[in-house]
Amino acid sequence: MTQITKYIHHQGDINDIVQRYSAFEAFNNSTIQQLDKFKWIHQATGKEHYHVLISFFGKSGYGKSSTVNAFLGQDILKTSDVEACTRRCDCLNFQILSDYYLSFADYPGIGESEYRDKEYLKMYQDFLVYSNIVVYVLRADMRDYSIDELAYSTIFAKDSDKQKVIFAVNCCDKVEPIHRAWRESYPSPEQMINIDQKIATLNTIFKPKNKIIPYSANTSWGLANLAKEIVNVAKKTEYIQFW
Repeated sequence: MTQITKYIHHQGDINDIVQRYSAFEAFNNSTIQQLDKFKWIHQATGKEHYHVLISFFGKSGYGKSSTVNAFLGQDILKTSDVEACTRRCDCLNFQILSDYYLSFADYPGIGESEYRDKEYLKMYQDFLVYSNIVVYVLRADMRDYSIDELAYSTIFAKDSDKQKVIFAVNCCDKVEPIHRAWRESYPSPEQMINIDQKIATLNTIFKPKNKIIPYSANTSWGLANLAKEIVNVAKKTEYIQFW
């Protein structure tokens, strides 16, 4: 198995995110089978830990880092509107029990260049083996998903891999019609019509195994539903034991 490295940007307790999104309470006192693919070794201490790994994949600029930041409520991971920020796997770890962690992992975004895409798709495939859940981030205000279609078919070749994937549609606050006076933290009824149409289109394109979740990392609308779906998919896995 390929040796890979995660870089820790936050080391906290599961209650750090439970207090913001109660669905994650389900992970309290949970464990994961002590298999090599779930074992991580802290390079500084040499101590072994077992991680429930939630990986965030998708195109550059779609809001993967912003989504991870939004779950914690802090801007831990660097974000930018004009340049790609991530070149490696950066993670936020939340301790469940002494040797068990829930880990949110952010990766470089595809779509920058053909050269980078080959590198990053290989990274996605390497980390997929270790990932229990993959949140594949899309944008609600985009129309062309050809790169995402190619990535999805390339990375998730097996049905068992597709079972791990949650398509999360970010930037729902940017869906038309946008009004200058718009100040609400949730979409207008007119926006919801277009969001529902977008979800229907994506269901046709990707034929996902799990629910597509619309949300906005900017306003936090829909993040509670994404947290619930992460837990729902986690409960389907054979490796995680919930108490």
